[in-house]
Amino acid sequence: MSPPPDRVTDKPDWLGGLDLDGLIGLSLSSAPGEGPAASWRAPSPESLAPLFPQYEILGLLGRGGMGAVYLARHRSLDRQVALKLLPGEYGADEAFVQRFHREARALARLQHPRIVAVHDFGSTADGSLYFAMEHVAGTTLADRLREGRPAAAEILDLAGQICDALAYAHEEGIVHRDIKPSNILLDAKGRVKVADFGLAKVAMEAHPSIVDGAMYTRTGAAMGTPEYAAPEQMSGHGAIDHRADLYSFGVLLYEMLTGSVPRGVFDPPSRKAGADPRFDAIVLKAMQESPERRYPDAASLKADLLSLAQPAASIAPPRRRGKAPAIAALVVLLSGSLGAGYWFQRGKPAADSAGSVTVAPAPPVAKPLTATFRGRQYTFVAEPLPWAKANDRARAAGGRLAVVTDAEMNGFLTETFARESTRGIHLGGHCWRPGGAWEWSTGQAWQWSGWEGAPPLFGALVLAADGRWEAIAFDETRPFVIESGSGS
Repeated sequence: MSPPPDRVTDKPDWLGGLDLDGLIGLSLSSAPGEGPAASWRAPSPESLAPLFPQYEILGLLGRGGMGAVYLARHRSLDRQVALKLLPGEYGADEAFVQRFHREARALARLQHPRIVAVHDFGSTADGSLYFAMEHVAGTTLADRLREGRPAAAEILDLAGQICDALAYAHEEGIVHRDIKPSNILLDAKGRVKVADFGLAKVAMEAHPSIVDGAMYTRTGAAMGTPEYAAPEQMSGHGAIDHRADLYSFGVLLYEMLTGSVPRGVFDPPSRKAGADPRFDAIVLKAMQESPERRYPDAASLKADLLSLAQPAASIAPPRRRGKAPAIAALVVLLSGSLGAGYWFQRGKPAADSAGSVTVAPAPPVAKPLTATFRGRQYTFVAEPLPWAKANDRARAAGGRLAVVTDAEMNGFLTETFARESTRGIHLGGHCWRPGGAWEWSTGQAWQWSGWEGAPPLFGALVLAADGRWEAIAFDETRPFVIESGSGS
């Protein structure tokens, strides 16, 4: 959990939604104690009050090599934030200030439920630079791993959420550069919040002692944490792009599966700790030395992880009258294609005598549920997908996610489809930015609302089984309904 406001620590693992070894823990020197902030003393919360009239400074959480973190409350919005203050020396460096503001604007545009949000940034009256970021009350993945290795289901859940955060940030042109357990926050409900996106880039670009494109920390290690950094980060040769994050994610996944980070020549997770062998190929592909041989993007990586979430299939018994069961799939060696892997039954591989292939029965094909209302056709898709993928699926089918224009239509969708799922169904409404406007993906006007009271700040719109509207995170999966043209 986060430390109390009056507790001051020298170098905590995590503070207020940001690892101190991120923005304020980075030293701009290759040796300890040589940074501009080495002798800097964090101002008392009382002395900061005149500089931040919009905030109530509740206490000092801790300090690092480049500044200090305070717990604060935004007065008008009445919400707690983690306020990061840099020493005045950095504010006096005009090149640093320009890069700081440029990067901060980019980070502030990152609005994703799995990324720690930047609420505010700027300079105080005395020239000190600051960030106000989302304060996450919870713990870190590093703390969670110290409790023991998670179960496979928990690993898949956490890994999928991290992939969602990476995919979104990479699409926005931002690379994290330091994916590691202490930068993965877990709120009180166990939901992921990735901290410290892109903040290392500010220091890297501004500091003149960069060697061959690599930023060095207080311990002399290349930019990023050595145990998790991609080879190109450590060497300082070549451009660093989003695939460096995928390498770091591979290391992180290995650690979740085995309890240790891979070093040198290492055993795959299945041999190291008895993990499901289907994880082996995913970890090894993410950690390829050459970026070109890794996954092309986080979405592709997550897709392979999701294939592991399906329950293991057993071999179907022979049919009567001597008919053999149909072979639905061949499971290939781990060096082969990724969407298959080994099938498991009660934790043990079900393989043939050669140990290379096995078979699985063909899954039953559910008949689509369709209905017509006011001349339009509605088709229920039982496969749970995140909102964006459900929206893409609807468009690819020549339709759209269902749009509600009045109470009668809402009742039709509830009675016909929403009650097919206890978790509700995706509708075509959303609000991407906290406090922004809820809207239909079709651009239609918001003619009718099924909210009870004011709508939530942001999220994807779900029609619950009782007919009420709910908002969920964009990466949560639900069945959905595709609305298309005239029904037959």
